[in-house]
Amino acid sequence: MAMWAAGLTLAVGALDLGGASTQITFETPETVENELNSMTLRLYGQDYSLYTHSYLCYGKEEALRQILAYLIE
Repeated sequence: MAMWAAGLTLAVGALDLGGASTQITFETPETVENELNSMTLRLYGQDYSLYTHSYLCYGKEEALRQILAYLIE
């Protein structure tokens, strides 16, 4: 894990809970299988190797839709 702004805060990752999908992004020192899911970000003069992935049908609205469908069955 890296430190943001010259060692002030520990960088862990980010989770974006959208309406129909959820995205997760975090730093990884490992090589990922699909290059489309990785990128290098330079922030405050430091490079970060990031992994990101989108999980379709795992967003807030999609979860609500599935719960309502279950309740009316």
